[in-house]
Parts: sequence; structure tokens; C-alpha cells
Amino acid sequence: MISVIIPTFNREKTIKRAIDSVLNQTYKDIELIVVDDCSTDRTEEIINGYMDNRIKYYKLHQNSGACVARNKGVELSCGEYIAFQDSDDEWLENKLEKQLDFLEKNNSDICFCSLNNICLNGLKEIIPSKKVETEEIKDRLLKNNFISTQTIFGKKECFVDEKFDVKFPRFQDWDLVIRLSQKYKIVHCDEVLVNMYKQEDSMTYNFKKTVVGLQLIIDKYSQLMKKEDLSNIYFKLAKNQVLSNIKPDESLKESIKLSPDIKKVLYYVSIKTGFIKLYHKIKRRK
Repeated sequence: MISVIIPTFNREKTIKRAIDSVLNQTYKDIELIVVDDCSTDRTEEIINGYMDNRIKYYKLHQNSGACVARNKGVELSCGEYIAFQDSDDEWLENKLEKQLDFLEKNNSDICFCSLNNICLNGLKEIIPSKKVETEEIKDRLLKNNFISTQTIFGKKECFVDEKFDVKFPRFQDWDLVIRLSQKYKIVHCDEVLVNMYKQEDSMTYNFKKTVVGLQLIIDKYSQLMKKEDLSNIYFKLAKNQVLSNIKPDESLKESIKLSPDIKKVLYYVSIKTGFIKLYHKIKRRK
């Protein structure tokens, strides 16, 4: 059996789409564990409206975040395998069947698939853009994040052994798969099996949480990273600090020191001259 875990908080507008895409899977031997992070809208009412005994609903005692909700879902699960879904996204109907088959054929522990990243303006981007070979995954995860939570499928023991880190307000999936890649075999099913919809309140647009998440990634994994890769993450941190009205001096200096290039130097100059604030104001108006 496969246990599917959906954490949710105030997603009355999208939770039905997410649940339906799980219940309509071609692979039927599933349980769906919805962990409600103390929603105050109609989320609970919508879930209770389903007459499907595969659904298990659990409400946390206090608002605790998606990491706590996912870890609770793993704790409650009965399946041999675990899959994670988000309450605002959609799976293609053959996702579980294809990932289970791919995982078994490749004798692996965890399988992730590709996804359609659908932006608010309707533009789509496939992530990752091309096949990631198994032997590349471990090193590439120390460069950037390309495995999103709702694409992750694997043996339950993996997620009992390595839990979501509750300190992360963003990049919880990145942190988790870095740790998993150090211990388990991960494979990429190079098919788009998930539609990820960006919401107005998506973490992607929360620059302050991005800053915290990136700093935690640096603190935990900088010793494993190559200088150029760490430099690029420091640079990404600096850009999000600017968008959060936080001075990025130390992050930019560290980025340039590790791997100097003209783009980073020009960005540093633009901050010192005040041009960067004007640039971001113009960009936001577009």
C-alpha cells in the first residue's frame, strides 16, 4: 500500500483538486492522510464531504507548519511506500503507478518525477528541464533545488529515518533530499506527472522566508559544497535580502570572495549606488 500525505492550511479553493487527483490514481491501493494545520476556512468541511474510506483526516492541536504536518502524516501512515502531495497542486492520474514501477525496476529507495511549474501568468516551466542521471543527483543537490515535495515517492523507512526539518520556513524539500541523497539511492522518472500551481501566497514570493531557508542551507551544508556552488547560493541569498530590505553586504562579500565574477561585482556596486532599489521598483510594476 502507498500512503499519500497532504498537509493543508486554509486551502478551501484548491484542496478538492489535490484530493481528487490522488483518489483518481490508476494505482488504487492507497490511503490518503490529510493533516490539517488548524485551518480556519472550509477546508475541514470539504474533506469531510468525501465518502471514501481511503481518506484519513487529522487536525493538529495548534498551527505548526507544513513540516510538522508532513512528519505527523508519516507517523500515522500504514503503507510500505510514502508519497507527498501539496494541497494546491495536481497529480496526473498515472503518477503513483509509474513511480512505483520505475523505483522497483531501478532497485532504488526514492523516485522523483518532473513537474509543470505553472505561474500566475499562465507560463509553464518543466522542472527539472531534462533527465538527471542517478550518479549526478547527490552532487547536483548541493548546487540547487530541483526536487519538489509533491514529486517525491519512496520507501517509508527513508522518511522515518530522515524527517522534515521544522526549522525551515522554505526549502524543506531541498534540505530533506540532500540528507536522503547521502544515504539512499534516488532516481529520476523523467516524465511530467505533477502540475504545480503558484498561488499568490506561495513561499516563492515570500522573500524573508527565502532568506531564512537559504541561510539554513548554507549553515548545514557549506562544508559539502564546492566554492563556486556555495558562492552562487550566497549570491541568491543576497538578492533575496535586497528584496526583503535587509542589507546584503556580508552575503555579497562572501559570494565574491569564494568565486569572483563581473555579475556579482556589478550587483554590489549597484547596491552601493542605490540603483538596485530603483531596478526592483521598476521590475515589480511590470
